[in-house]
Amino acid sequence: MGMNQQVAAQPSNGPTPSVFPEGSGLFIAGSTARGTYKIAQSENMNKRMTHLQTRIPFPLDKAVCLPGSHRDSKRQGDYLRRLFSEKRSVGRWFNLSVADLAQARAYLTEEKERLAREVECARQEAVRAQQQAAKARENAIDECFQLINRVRMLTEVVRSSVAQECRVARYTWPEQQMTDQCLQLVDRFHAAAGKFDAAFSRAALEIQLGRMPKDDAALSAI
Repeated sequence: MGMNQQVAAQPSNGPTPSVFPEGSGLFIAGSTARGTYKIAQSENMNKRMTHLQTRIPFPLDKAVCLPGSHRDSKRQGDYLRRLFSEKRSVGRWFNLSVADLAQARAYLTEEKERLAREVECARQEAVRAQQQAAKARENAIDECFQLINRVRMLTEVVRSSVAQECRVARYTWPEQQMTDQCLQLVDRFHAAAGKFDAAFSRAALEIQLGRMPKDDAALSAI
């Protein structure tokens, strides 16, 4: 019969179970006087311990626990059960000495530190990725500004050249109908160029506002 089956006929309401965290994790709990401990993982360690205590006639002491994900807790529990396989009593109950518990604590402390380092590395990697994304965005914005400025400069050169040709045409062929038609086209070009320049100015402003914090951008848009 298993440990739980052996004592099921003698449920205990008296002992107060040790307090465990509410979250998931691995725990080792048992009787220091008896040297018997259970190695188990649970989605709710405190709830599991409370339930377990109602089926055990002696108080269960918390030897060690390590909160963590189900995957990590299962891996850690499997390792400890293999480590103490020769000391297995029944099921997941083991006859552990003080030295065994110290070894288990040392292993779980190393696990805690290792997982903390992994979390920190992941956090730093996320920060670096954010910084790289922000830098790439800034570079793209700068390239947009440079393109806008080049197009505006080109437009201004064309406008100046057309304006010069317009003045020459007005002076050289003041009475020719074809010249008047050409001049009308020139005027239309100036109007279109003005709209083009205004559109690029608005685009530049929107990009600049996009670089600002939301509150500053809202004030600048007023």
